[in-house]
Amino acid sequence: MTIVDDQSVVPEVIIDRCFKGVFDNFRSIDETTAKCLIRLKCPLVLNRVIRISNAVSGVLARHQGELHLNGLRTLSDAAAQELSRHRAYLSLDGLTEISDDGAQSLSRHQAELSLTGLKTLSNYAAKCFSRHETVVLLLGLKEISAEAAAFLRTNRNALFFQPSKSTKPLVTTSKTVLH
Repeated sequence: MTIVDDQSVVPEVIIDRCFKGVFDNFRSIDETTAKCLIRLKCPLVLNRVIRISNAVSGVLARHQGELHLNGLRTLSDAAAQELSRHRAYLSLDGLTEISDDGAQSLSRHQAELSLTGLKTLSNYAAKCFSRHETVVLLLGLKEISAEAAAFLRTNRNALFFQPSKSTKPLVTTSKTVLH
């Protein structure tokens, strides 16, 4: 089977990999490829893609299934806004930090959101994620302010946050170390 979209062709070997759920040979992705991939009826696991354009983010957001972009280390605010429109599980576990605008956009995502690579959150980002309507996974948080922790605790949905284990917790008067 081959999928043709406009002038691009996704070969059968790529489609076969889809059924395994992993596209580990993709280091980057362009709009044409993204348009082909989103037509596939499987999770898109593009964990080796290290950067995407805002336009590609917009295309990938139209995918009907899970979307895993764990290779991304940074995400522009515009790309975050595009990805917030995705309607299924979204995993961005490679991000280690996020801007307040990016957090505000991603907090509007309407399905489970995984951001386990984040090490810390600003108070504003925590406030945004406290309003997320479904599960937000923040398993990599090491240290956040007491105010940010209070915001996260107000989420009435299943919001998980716990720190990475540390042999020597960081404790300051203005921070809360999560256990």
